[in-house]
Amino acid sequence: MIKVVEIVREIADMASELYQENYENAKSVHFFADTFLATAGELSIRGQSSIGAKNKYPAILLFCDNIQERHENLKQWQIEAALHILIVDNAVPDGNGDVQREKIFYPILYPIFNCFLEAIHAHPQVFTMGDTLKYDKFDRLFLNATIGKDKLFADLLDGIELRNLKLKIKEKSCL
Repeated sequence: MIKVVEIVREIADMASELYQENYENAKSVHFFADTFLATAGELSIRGQSSIGAKNKYPAILLFCDNIQERHENLKQWQIEAALHILIVDNAVPDGNGDVQREKIFYPILYPIFNCFLEAIHAHPQVFTMGDTLKYDKFDRLFLNATIGKDKLFADLLDGIELRNLKLKIKEKSCL
């Protein structure tokens, strides 16, 4: 059985390793997978202790309301999943958009995003048609401010949102 969350966790771990190997002063990238509200709640709880606060960001968040279609391929099962992912880090509280791009997006979020895409292409169970991945990408400055009047995250975040990231995942071969 194909476990989409576990495969995305493996991809996130690979991305974290690539990020730390290739970028100076890069921190470990954390991974969370659950519903939007449950993920926001987990991040809030972690922020209540000094140890937990250090193990939050940067992070890749997978919202588990993904769409899956199962197809039978002659020898292997295959799933197509449309994923909703946020790659986030703490925003600079008193910075404007230029400051966010200079301090958060360029040195942290874009490199993690690029490592995440590289890890997708490298994962042995993910089909990518050449270098083509389909997704909608949004840069979200001051993420809480862009969601609406209710603060869903306790922290002020900058993020890269990926909607409809379509992955074709195959079952591991027994051969």
